[in-house]
Amino acid sequence: MNGGTGREQMRAADVDRERFAARVRQALDEGRLTLDELDERLRHIYAAKTFGDLHQVVADLPAVAPTERSEVAPSPSQVPPSRIEENPKLPGWLSLSWRLWLVAVAVNLVIWFLVSLGSGNLVYFWPMWVAGPWAAANIGLTVIFPPRRRQ
Repeated sequence: MNGGTGREQMRAADVDRERFAARVRQALDEGRLTLDELDERLRHIYAAKTFGDLHQVVADLPAVAPTERSEVAPSPSQVPPSRIEENPKLPGWLSLSWRLWLVAVAVNLVIWFLVSLGSGNLVYFWPMWVAGPWAAANIGLTVIFPPRRRQ
């Protein structure tokens, strides 16, 4: 046990250990610790009984500073924006092509259904020759010109 008094000898709770563990993980993110040091310090944190034990683990780390006052320079993100974004938008001409395809397929399906109903049996499913190639072309164009975030 520590030779300190007061708070240093007070027993630490799990939530206190988690707070100190978060500080040590942040130090790793800042580049102040290696993975081996993080592992060692986390073992000490989760084995700590008192606040004094916890404070010894982070004693050589600087206090947490707000981001705007931090001396650690934020690194610019090199990750490209995700294709899965909020409110993506197809190019206008491609959106029109998909809408025309939907209308054409719907009209052809209705005609096919009425012909089949009128003849009393299902006739050859010829609407696939309208829907299939056009859909394949639209899918290819959608892959080449993916939805973009609205500017």
